[in-house]
Amino acid sequence: MAVLELVAKNPAIKQQEIAESTGKSIATIKRIMKSLQDKNYIRRESGKRYGKWEMLV
Repeated sequence: MAVLELVAKNPAIKQQEIAESTGKSIATIKRIMKSLQDKNYIRRESGKRYGKWEMLV
């Protein structure tokens, strides 16, 4: 839930910033983000590097 809250507050947040904010490893954050995308909770818009996260929930 902390990851979803961070994405909701800042759609342009980077996975590294999420890892630093939550105290989890970058690998864990990547796994969580992939899971959230698979469940259609979030979606990446406008590319990987300069894109933003869009909440679908």
